[in-house]
Amino acid sequence: MTAPHVVQLSEIGFNSKTRTVKGLSLQVADAIMYDDTAQYPLNSRQAPQAGPKFARMSFITELNPSGSSGGAKTPPDALLLKACGIKETVATTVSTTYDLDGQIAINQTPVALISKQGSGTGYYQLCSNAVGNLTISGNPNTPLICAWNFDGTYTAPTEADLTDAIENGGLAPMCIGTITLNTDALVMKAFTIALNNANNAPNLNMAGTNGLSNPVLVNQAPMFETVVELPVMSTANYWTDLTSHTLTPFSFAIGTGAGYVTTITGKGYLMAAQQLQSLNGVLGARLAYRMDWASGSPISIAFT
Repeated sequence: MTAPHVVQLSEIGFNSKTRTVKGLSLQVADAIMYDDTAQYPLNSRQAPQAGPKFARMSFITELNPSGSSGGAKTPPDALLLKACGIKETVATTVSTTYDLDGQIAINQTPVALISKQGSGTGYYQLCSNAVGNLTISGNPNTPLICAWNFDGTYTAPTEADLTDAIENGGLAPMCIGTITLNTDALVMKAFTIALNNANNAPNLNMAGTNGLSNPVLVNQAPMFETVVELPVMSTANYWTDLTSHTLTPFSFAIGTGAGYVTTITGKGYLMAAQQLQSLNGVLGARLAYRMDWASGSPISIAFT
């Protein structure tokens, strides 16, 4: 037997580079099976067959910046962000910004992903023409974490090498800095930004290769959720915000130095009553906000 496909040596690649990831899904190629178990007589049943074939891939990265002090500020996961229906705006050597503006049909740019298990010639799987979903989570003094989930088209697995160099950009800054909710600097325990993208995969098509067409994004309902120590009501009254339909801004600015600063801003409406909880004996609240495009409340991620 030749060398095994060692999982810990797995790699993913896109745009002629590889990326350091965690939590990589091993099952990429998949199929909808046709198995007519209702056939009679039982001793003459026909064999099951592979029907429409598709690909899915999920993994986790840190939200690394470009790490370039004088060059372009585009992060290493730029293609992944665009495949999630986010608009990219590059200002040469000044900044690269990613905006959710509700135009997912225009903004989505499918990405070609590769997964390989093992060193050298490994188990090689493609997830082509992929669109995805993204959840960003932050905890005190740890990097921003991105959970990616992609749906794409199928190519039969092979054994091949992935020789592109690892490009991770700059070291991801820690979540500590200027963090506000409605301009209030609160004691924030954690936050999550979920795009809540939906796509039409597997996009069945009788005339398509493997019985499919390329998937597309069909919906996006971004949410912002956080856990905070409950401030005095003169600082923030979340019942008033809920009942008065108050549009609430949030802002996170972390990292220092050109090429290492990440700023996330957005606005949203409380979508549920605050959920009170004990935070090691201190009264806290879980707050969930939903963006709405009509009132101009997108989420923006800027790398500078």
